[in-house]
Amino acid sequence: MMLSNSHNTNNHNIFTSLLIVEVLKLLKNKHDYKELSKITGLPVSTLTRYITNKTLPRGSKLNKLLASILKNTDVNGLIKENIRVNGKEIDLSGIVSDITAMKFISLYVINAFIGNRITSILAIDQEGIPLATSIGLFMERRVFFLSDKSPFNSDYNTRIMYYVKETGEYKIYWLHRSILNRNENVLLVAGILRNSSLIKQLYDKISGESASFGGLFSLVSFSKTLNEIGSIPVGKKVTLMVI
Repeated sequence: MMLSNSHNTNNHNIFTSLLIVEVLKLLKNKHDYKELSKITGLPVSTLTRYITNKTLPRGSKLNKLLASILKNTDVNGLIKENIRVNGKEIDLSGIVSDITAMKFISLYVINAFIGNRITSILAIDQEGIPLATSIGLFMERRVFFLSDKSPFNSDYNTRIMYYVKETGEYKIYWLHRSILNRNENVLLVAGILRNSSLIKQLYDKISGESASFGGLFSLVSFSKTLNEIGSIPVGKKVTLMVI
């Protein structure tokens, strides 16, 4: 059964409300109520009701609180503090293993793609799986990931093959076919956006089956890769750190 747009919007608001309350509880560990009131622009009495689970932020308060948290939270700084870069070697383990970081980033992504009617989330690399899962849980959306393992039953999977310029080799991934349905609107999530050829192949395969794209999000991207995918119409493109 198809859900109406209003139903999807209501669900989105509820999940965003729950996520914001979780973030408020995390901020409360670092700030007292007066400081938190200055950060969010909300009175102490309102914040107390949210943090003690007596009520949820909704409507205009939800939007105001979301804007305040994002304005006063340095998400990009959070990324830079928790990654290790050595040339082209990038270690994201400090981020994907940090619950606080994942909640903040999930909130950022949900806000960045609000109104895009996301129905499914596809992690396109290993580092993107924890983040895609976190976003999917809060948005209550299906989460998929590419696998380099040949499936037991290929009837349920389709092959994605792309070229890696650095090695001169082709790589093969498998994608679950249910993400190709006509009514799917897919958000691609990457830990590290490395290869434009993979994005192009995913676009051709998914859009060729009449599914559509809600956007592309990456924690880290190489500037060259961002330039190369600029013309691929996968929707809004957001990355937190460019190297």
